Amino acid sequence: WNLGVDNSTGQTGLSDSITLGSISRLIRSRAVAFRVDFDQAMPAPPLRYWRGPVLWHTDGRRWGRADLPKTALVSYRSDAPPVSYQVTLEPSPNDWLYALDLPETLPAEASLLADFQITAKDIRQRRYRYSASSRLQYHTGSLSERQRRLGLQLPDTVTPRMRALVSRWRAESADDRQLVNRALQFFRNEPFHYTLNPPLLETNPVDQFLFDSRRGFCEHYATSFTLLMRLAGIPARVVTGYQGGERNPLGNYLIVRQSDAHAWSEVWLEQSGWTRIDPTAAVAPERIERTFEFDLQENTAPGSPVIFSAGDHDLLNRLAKQFGLGLDAANASWHRWILGYSSQQQQRLLQLLGFGSLSAFKLALTMVLAVAALVPLLILLMRWRDRDRPDPVQRDYGKFCRRLARKGIARLSHEGPQDFARRVIRQRPDLQRPVSAIIDLYIALRYGAEDDPKQQRRLRQLVRNFRA
Repeated sequence: WNLGVDNSTGQTGLSDSITLGSISRLIRSRAVAFRVDFDQAMPAPPLRYWRGPVLWHTDGRRWGRADLPKTALVSYRSDAPPVSYQVTLEPSPNDWLYALDLPETLPAEASLLADFQITAKDIRQRRYRYSASSRLQYHTGSLSERQRRLGLQLPDTVTPRMRALVSRWRAESADDRQLVNRALQFFRNEPFHYTLNPPLLETNPVDQFLFDSRRGFCEHYATSFTLLMRLAGIPARVVTGYQGGERNPLGNYLIVRQSDAHAWSEVWLEQSGWTRIDPTAAVAPERIERTFEFDLQENTAPGSPVIFSAGDHDLLNRLAKQFGLGLDAANASWHRWILGYSSQQQQRLLQLLGFGSLSAFKLALTMVLAVAALVPLLILLMRWRDRDRPDPVQRDYGKFCRRLARKGIARLSHEGPQDFARRVIRQRPDLQRPVSAIIDLYIALRYGAEDDPKQQRRLRQLVRNFRA
C-alpha cells in the first residue's frame, strides 16, 4: 500500500550496455531485483540464468544492443518439460523483463525480440508481476544471415597475439564445439582470477586482460570469450541478466538481488543453435553452482580474489538473516496480494471501511494499533489450535472406563486394557460379552494396523450402548 513513498528513489539495475566494471559495481548492492514463485520444483542454482539485454555491437571496450525485430514465440526443440513461474519485478527505469533461459510463453503485453530478449510497455518505475514459462533445454534452430553478420563483427582492437591464440585452438580442434571447449580449458588452466577489483586496463582492455592482468569479473570473461569466438569464425554475443538467487524457505520463493547480476556468452553451433557458454564458471565455479554471498569487506586491493561465503556460522548473524528473510516473506506476500490495485481502488476500499478521510500518517498509525491488538488474539488462537486433543478411539475408551468406575470397578493407573478386562470379567461375569467386544476392538484400533472409520463408529456405538 503506497503511503506517499516514491518507489523509484535510489533504484539500481542492469543497463542496455556493458563497459568493463559496470556489473562489478552493481553487485555491491543487496537491493532486490525481483522475486520468483515457481509452479513446480525450483531449478538448481546452475540452471538459474535470468535472461536480460543481449549485446552485439562492440568497439573493443563497450558492448551494446542491436536493433532486432520482434518475433513470434517459438517452439524450441526440447524433450524437457517447460518450467512455469511468476515474477514480481521491482521498480526500475528499464522496459525489459527477465525470464529463465529460454522463454517460451510470456505475458500478453510483452514482446520477444529475435535474440530472445523480452520487452514490455508501461512497466518503468513501477512494481510489475507477470507469468512466464521457459525451456531449460532447447535447440533454437537455424541462424539468420543478419544475426550471423552481427555475431561475427570485430572491433579494430584485435591484436596479433589474440589471432595467434585462436589460430592455435582452431588447429587443435576438429570442429566448433571442440574449439569452444579448448577456449574454456584456457580460462580454466591459466592463472585467471575472479575479482571485483580488477586492475585498470588501458586502450585495449581485452588484450591486456587475456595476456597480462588475467584478473576480472564476469563482464571481463564474457566479453573476451565472445570476441575470441568471433575471431574463430563462430557467431557469438554477450547476454546480461542475473544468475542464481536465494531461496526463502519461509515462503518457498526465490529472491534475486542486484548482487546476482551476471554476464555470459552465447555461441551459435550447428548441433544446438544458440548455446549458453559461461566462461566465469570455468574460473570460479562456486559463483554458479550454489548460492553464495560476496564478502565485500575484505581483500579490496586491486586484483584481490573474491571471497565466497557459503553460510554464516555466527549465531547473531544467522538470527539476523532469518529475521530479514521473515520480513522479505511478509513483504513479498503483501505485494502478491495488493499488486494491481491502483491508488483509486485503494481509496475506494478505504472509504468502504470507513477510513477514507484519514491521512497517510493516521492510516499507518491505525494499522499499527490494529496489528498490536490482533497479535494477542492470534497467539491465543494458535495455542487453542495446538492444544492436545485425544483421538476419538482414546476418548471412547475413557468414557467406557468412567462408566465402570461409577459401578465401583475403576481402572488402575498401571493397568492395560487386557488386564483391566480380565479383572472386570472376574468381578462381573455377566459383562464378559460386551467388555470383550469393546476391549478387542479398542486394542485393534489403538495399537494395531486397524484404522477404519467404520470400526471407529462401531466402537463408539458399543460404548454408547454399554450398561454395567
